[in-house]
Amino acid sequence: MLCESFTSWRRLHAVKDCRLKRFKHAPAAQNQVRTIIREIDASALAPEDIRLLDDLLDGYGANVRHIMDLLKTRRYRRFCHGNLYQEFRKTLRAEHRAMQEKLPEEERAAHPLALGGMQGKVWKVSVEYACALYDRYWRGIQVRALQELRRKPFYQALTRAEQYYVACLLKSTGGMFFDMLDGRVPKPPAFPKSIQGSVAHAGALCAKVRATVRKLSRHLPVHGQNRSCVLAPREGYHPLRKSAPGDADGISIITAIPRRTVKVRVKGRGPIKKTIVLVRDGDRFFLHLSVPLKVKPLEKVPSAPAGYSHCTALDMGFTEVFTDDGGRQYGGGLGVLLTRMARELDDHCRKRRALWAAYRKAGPRKRQRLLKFNLGKKRWESRRERARREVENLINRALNHLLASRPSDVYLVEQFAESFDYSGMSREVRRRLSGWMRGVIADRLAFKVAERGARLVYVPANYTSQRCPVCSFVRRDQRSGDRFHCKHCGHKAQADGNAALNLLLAAHEPKIKRGMTCAQVDTVYRTEYEKKCRTEGKTPLPRRFRTSKRSAKGMCQKGNVK
Repeated sequence: MLCESFTSWRRLHAVKDCRLKRFKHAPAAQNQVRTIIREIDASALAPEDIRLLDDLLDGYGANVRHIMDLLKTRRYRRFCHGNLYQEFRKTLRAEHRAMQEKLPEEERAAHPLALGGMQGKVWKVSVEYACALYDRYWRGIQVRALQELRRKPFYQALTRAEQYYVACLLKSTGGMFFDMLDGRVPKPPAFPKSIQGSVAHAGALCAKVRATVRKLSRHLPVHGQNRSCVLAPREGYHPLRKSAPGDADGISIITAIPRRTVKVRVKGRGPIKKTIVLVRDGDRFFLHLSVPLKVKPLEKVPSAPAGYSHCTALDMGFTEVFTDDGGRQYGGGLGVLLTRMARELDDHCRKRRALWAAYRKAGPRKRQRLLKFNLGKKRWESRRERARREVENLINRALNHLLASRPSDVYLVEQFAESFDYSGMSREVRRRLSGWMRGVIADRLAFKVAERGARLVYVPANYTSQRCPVCSFVRRDQRSGDRFHCKHCGHKAQADGNAALNLLLAAHEPKIKRGMTCAQVDTVYRTEYEKKCRTEGKTPLPRRFRTSKRSAKGMCQKGNVK
């Protein structure tokens, strides 16, 4: 689609709902929750109570680490799916009971089912938590594997039945997926009426899918620091009654010692119910409470015809948070903050390396002084946390301004791959990009859009910054910094606003859909450009492909051409 295809600005922003269905959607508002963080009043805790809470977190972490080690094995990994964690708990109990029967009675106490002396109530929750974590991990691997398979030439040559079979293998963490990983060939499911044919080479397809999944799952998740513990109501904690109307809310938390609890007072207001998370941050303790998201619909949303939705396209940047399709920027100080964070990190690491070099050469007494006064982490962690909060506040203000200025039914954003290849860039730029809060921006946008009753749709971002919206000519050198200048028709625009406009046009284009490769998108734009040239009686300019290492490997193969 080109800009000349639309008679008005309002018609340009009205996109058919049937075309929006072809793209990936963010979770709806009914699936969103808000996490409320409330601090525990540590001044009312005795040293013994703090020790019991620390033991609870350490024991819970030890159990989670042990369960995750079991879920790495072929024998237990399929228990991560759905509610199979209940059967997993029964299996572990039966195996532990059989092992205890073989041991002498005096040695049985040294081999408990729950590590760290945890009670069975906490152990049950740790099993469920570890299974849910591995289920999310495998689902992420499945999404990435399907994206990679769709970009391969052999996938385009498959029949619709064979493509449906591959999608079923990577649809969930059920039996078909793990049967395929174990080397078996799952039976093809019943095909919908719209899909005709059969799967001719199921074994070969399973082998290709298996190889892709194994390549992506080389690094399994591991449990880090013991900083949190999931507590279920009536099993992990009990609410306390208030002695007076103005008293703070309180709960009684289970510990590793039977019939021993820790009573804590929680700052803030509101009932404490459902599953909560106890978090330790330094010397402080917090409670994370999840509550359903309350939707506050946007006001003054421009109307759209029946079967259409009013859309606003957004381009995510580095110097600013977002730029809309009209060229308006939101959160313009983002690049300054991220650059300052990167330079502070560079300077800190440089000084840190010099201190560690002096530590290795020093004697015992000087080493002790260096560790105590120069190589601590608390001050640096505090400074870095303040910088992160500053960036997060800027992002929130920018998103609030965006939603108030451009109310819409749907917000279109670019869909990038899971990872980015930074080869060919300087060290400073790599550090700035690795510290870039792209994930934070995407998460906050999804949350705030759902909170305001709108929808968030991800559109493929291939060539959006290199394409001219007037003639559809694509070339890399048309963008220079924050300016765009078409080499064919001479169209000039602000680069980020031009990218957002191309994103909006891509949502209108019937041939653009989810899962397309860079070559397929380039073919669509090139065909449209040549058609435009024939209409005007002009000679099309030749293509100019990128041949650098970063563009060929990191961009074209991963779908990040923009």
